[in-house]
Amino acid sequence: MEGKGGRILSLDVLRGLTVACMILVNNGTADSFPALRHAVWNGLTLSDMVFPFFLFIMGISIHFSRKGKPGQILRRTGIIILICWGIRYVEYALGGDFLPWAHFRLTGVLVRIALCYLAAALLCLYAPARLLPWLSGMLLAGYTMLLLCGSGYAQDASNILSVADRALLGEAHLYHKSPVDPEGLLSTLPALAHTLLGCICGRMLKRDASLPERLRRMALYGLILAGAGLLLSLWLPLNKRIWSPSYALFTSGCCALLLAALGWLVDLRGCRGWTPFFEAFGRNALAIYILSELLSAVAGQTGFSDWLYGLLSGVCPYLPAAALLYAFFFVGINWLVAYILYRKRIFVKI
Repeated sequence: MEGKGGRILSLDVLRGLTVACMILVNNGTADSFPALRHAVWNGLTLSDMVFPFFLFIMGISIHFSRKGKPGQILRRTGIIILICWGIRYVEYALGGDFLPWAHFRLTGVLVRIALCYLAAALLCLYAPARLLPWLSGMLLAGYTMLLLCGSGYAQDASNILSVADRALLGEAHLYHKSPVDPEGLLSTLPALAHTLLGCICGRMLKRDASLPERLRRMALYGLILAGAGLLLSLWLPLNKRIWSPSYALFTSGCCALLLAALGWLVDLRGCRGWTPFFEAFGRNALAIYILSELLSAVAGQTGFSDWLYGLLSGVCPYLPAAALLYAFFFVGINWLVAYILYRKRIFVKI
């Protein structure tokens, strides 16, 4: 299941596919197809699958690189958080707000990635691998009790997640488009469990067994997780906004199943003619995602987004299709940068 240099090609492909989809859904508009918009509350769309896939794949990669020092892990965590805040400041500044500290949002996708990376990397460095399933299970069980006892499914300010975020960070520094911050502090706990489930999958991939056997184990692992998530969703509905335990389990299972399918297709059967497009994204995944966020912020604040979408909607009156073309434009621009880096064998380490 390894490509050149000992890398797992199907993992690079899945990582690249995930980043491409993240850019696609993050650059949609209100007119996008429903599948390309996040569920308002309970429920699941294609968009809701993307971020958890990224965390699961990050968990796999963390287990593969179980090395480094705590200082390196802390430094990387800090850099990712500062990049997130830096992009956000650029967005504020381009809008004319040069001193946004009183209402500066502290949470975000990159902040969650950094926190999950920090905890998972330290656990993989110091905790025995056999303890990871127990740690993940305890995090999900504890979070379940928190949701049940703290009105965790209430779509208003009484939700324990909202209460905790307001108390610890202040309401002015949170996401304001819903009463519950989708990247809040308490919901980072199940996201960490999610990342640890990826670490467990990485351990399966490194086992001394034949490729077909490893793929079978991974597919079984995915089926168990996805099935457990669906079963749990009968009591705790799938919900990305609060990162419900059922959501963590189901999306982790789907990611493992997709990786097993890609491993069979790419690494076992050798069907690789289509993979370079996604490899380009996958080899510089975090760097390209950060670039996409910066480009999106600049385009939005300078009026370029409105101009481009207006142009596309004028050519294509069917607005969902125009929104899709608009999102594909951003995917293409970021892919061009990724492909140039890939061809020049430049791999950005953050």
